[in-house]
Amino acid sequence: MEKEYTRSELGKMLTEVFKEIREDVKGEKKTKKKAKKEEGGEEKKKREPTLYNLYVRETMPIVKEENPEMSRQDLMREVGRMWKEKKGDVKEEEVKEEEVKEEEVKEEEVKEEEVKKVGKKEKKGKKE
Repeated sequence: MEKEYTRSELGKMLTEVFKEIREDVKGEKKTKKKAKKEEGGEEKKKREPTLYNLYVRETMPIVKEENPEMSRQDLMREVGRMWKEKKGDVKEEEVKEEEVKEEEVKEEEVKEEEVKKVGKKEKKGKKE
């Protein structure tokens, strides 16, 4: 028995089969994703937002106001580009700060060595 079905007939048949399958699945136990619980039954806390997340939250309304015709995707690109520029500036500042800190640490080490030398000389002087 070879019957040719129309597109609408095939669509109806597929819909019925799909509904039957869904009903069978509905009878089974559904598992929803829940926040993982830590030991002791307390729900796990969300992570703190990153600096990038905070930057996007602050900058997005400003960029959107300046460019209302831009799509959401283009807005995100612009914010990302701005973040890269800012991040580069911050990295340069961090490198400079690290260099200053390293110099300070070296100066402190030199001072400590001098204090130790002076302390040794004083001890030698007392023994004599």
